[in-house]
Amino acid sequence: MGRKRTTRRKTTGFTYSLPAIRSFQAGQPYFTTAIPFGVLAKLLEPNAINAGVEPLDRDRTRAISQYITKYEETYVLPAVTLSTAGDCDFVSLCDSDTGVTAGTLMLPMDASLKIHDGQYRLHAIARTVAEEPHLASETLPVVIYADRNGCDRRFGDIKANQRKSGRAERIVSDSADPIANVTREVIANVSAFTDAIEMVKTTISNRSRNLFTFSALYQANEILLAAQQDQSLEDQAGFAVAFWQTVQDAMPDWTSDTPRVELRKQTVHAHGVALCAIATAGAVIVDRYPKTWTRRLAKLKSIDWSRSNTRVWEGKVMLGGRMTKSAASIDLTAKVLLRLLGSD
Repeated sequence: MGRKRTTRRKTTGFTYSLPAIRSFQAGQPYFTTAIPFGVLAKLLEPNAINAGVEPLDRDRTRAISQYITKYEETYVLPAVTLSTAGDCDFVSLCDSDTGVTAGTLMLPMDASLKIHDGQYRLHAIARTVAEEPHLASETLPVVIYADRNGCDRRFGDIKANQRKSGRAERIVSDSADPIANVTREVIANVSAFTDAIEMVKTTISNRSRNLFTFSALYQANEILLAAQQDQSLEDQAGFAVAFWQTVQDAMPDWTSDTPRVELRKQTVHAHGVALCAIATAGAVIVDRYPKTWTRRLAKLKSIDWSRSNTRVWEGKVMLGGRMTKSAASIDLTAKVLLRLLGSD
């Protein structure tokens, strides 16, 4: 190992010494480190950090803080991005001035920092430490740019090159969301869904081979399980799987060789609005007929689901011959199903 080498200007006064990796982008250094929650909270004291972004949504900050405390053994928070306009020293463990180098970043305790990404995470952490001091030693990955030129464009560049994940993407991978967990169980155990779910987008393209979106099935399960929140996750998943298997048996089109593109063109039941309406009607039937609900749901097979059946579907799930998805259309379609199933 070569001799230690100090880069940049020497700081004065008290500093935080942080183990860090120095790298370069566009010839400018940046540092990747981890900072304890307690230190981050202090850096967020008035006038210590300049966000330079939109006003805070306090509800969002509270929600992240509650997430940390509720799942303190399993939570995951991604890195935040900051820049410092003042002096910071980096003592490398080798004498290379280029490439990726490990060392120690010395950050002044009164450093003027700007948040480029992660303001809600940082303010949530400050809130969390105030309410749960035992979490002060937890750490968050942090990327720090040495912004000596006051490059205000950096914040815009970071935001411009981000792609915010949609709700569907977030719930697909959210292991803490019970409905998402149930929905994944349904997809894995109900053959009509196993290879027919769009996992990212919230809409189905005209040529897609998928039948439903994850978000549509998620919404349907929310409706179906609304009255069963006191049940264990295992029981909810078991019931949902049994429910959709029963529906699948009454919907041979879902597992037929008919191209799904054609099903969407020709039928009502190949759309997410019908999925939610089935869940709405099904929840009522299960509540009214807890011992015979499977037999009643089997009658779904006798329904004429064709879009040409305008006498039944127009003004409910269709408007002017076009499919429509709204809370009203779900409710109206569910009422039609309850009537056709003899359960209204």
